[in-house]
Amino acid sequence: MSAAGRGLRRRLEALAWPNRVRVHDAAQVTTRSDRELEAGATGLEEDAMQRVWEAVVRYYKLGLHPAIAMCVRHRGEVVLDRAIGHASGNPPGAPRDAPKTLATPDTLYSLASGSKPVMAMAIHLLAERGRLHVDDRIAHHLPEFRKTDKAQVTVRQLLAHRAGLPMLPRELVDLDLLTDRHQLLRALLEAPTLHSPGETTAYHALSAGFVLGEVVHRVTGRDLQSFVADEITGPAGLKLRWGVEPSQIDAVADEAFTGPEPIPALARRLEDSIGAGMREAVAFTNDPRFLTAQIPSGNIITTPNEICRFMELLRNGGSLAGQRIFEKRTVERAIEDQGHRGLDRVILLPIRYSMGFMLGADLVSFYGPRSRRAFGHLGFTNVLVWSDPDREISVALLNTGKPFLTPALAAWLAIPIELARRVPITS
Repeated sequence: MSAAGRGLRRRLEALAWPNRVRVHDAAQVTTRSDRELEAGATGLEEDAMQRVWEAVVRYYKLGLHPAIAMCVRHRGEVVLDRAIGHASGNPPGAPRDAPKTLATPDTLYSLASGSKPVMAMAIHLLAERGRLHVDDRIAHHLPEFRKTDKAQVTVRQLLAHRAGLPMLPRELVDLDLLTDRHQLLRALLEAPTLHSPGETTAYHALSAGFVLGEVVHRVTGRDLQSFVADEITGPAGLKLRWGVEPSQIDAVADEAFTGPEPIPALARRLEDSIGAGMREAVAFTNDPRFLTAQIPSGNIITTPNEICRFMELLRNGGSLAGQRIFEKRTVERAIEDQGHRGLDRVILLPIRYSMGFMLGADLVSFYGPRSRRAFGHLGFTNVLVWSDPDREISVALLNTGKPFLTPALAAWLAIPIELARRVPITS
């Protein structure tokens, strides 16, 4: 690490972060999967992934995450698959002697909005098969929309966060409503729009997913879970699903609100977007009703390895282990830049979107520098999944702490930056 990097680390660690978890000796709480190949097996420098993992450890030491897990595939091979911390028993304020469960690479973690790429590819598969078109008006498939101010909204606009419906009605923030698709749709029909469809970009955290999930249901006669299992994850041999069976609830890593309270202005923006404040939202994610529900934009629960395999499927142009799931042109359409420039009105960052993905950039990107062809998605709050075709990598960076905006995010961004440094561009 450079002197500047060491100085940044010391300054960050010296800050008295509120809501910190108890940090343990890294060697004692790190687990490594036997899937992980020896260093250099794919042509990388011998210490490349160790340097990346050291960036993960530095972030863990800030006390913002009970658990962090990361899986990296390079040229299709697993070159990093590790976890650090505890899946349960170590939220902020937990007694030192509280029973703890070690996190592992095979622990189940929530992807939050990292679920959006899977949902989006269900829509793109239907388009590939001629069952819908991305420029169809939603009202074509959901006639209830015809007599509302959303009559002109298209599938493309929902996928690209340009439909004008980013805010989730507060009455939907009720865990007992999550399985009532009819009531969910009624509330979204009545919800006010923020802007005219196509006018600007404003991140749709949860709202678009409920509408698109209903489109899948109407077009196929199957719910999103069943359609994806039958047509995507099953044929590809992927273990991805929205929610878990009741018997698996205890296998899911607990999430915890960490870090400082959001400043009021940002707290209100968050509440408008997801219908709840930070503490309430985190409490929801640990509730059995959330863990067993189907929330299209927000609760696939899986391992880092499995979502990394899904991103590898896309990096390979739609095939995995010899099984073709999507046509290459379908993947290309899904990750095509939709052309908006400027700040996202909800996230307040200059994010490039495709139809279902957040895209990389030459300079500033979630995926590190020189990552213009990278595509993936952020999840509440520091979950990140992506593929970078130029570096021939697919990545899952999952975690269980839920900090909002803190200076410590510099240490989180240092992880994809370090990965981008250690894996050379080959195409």
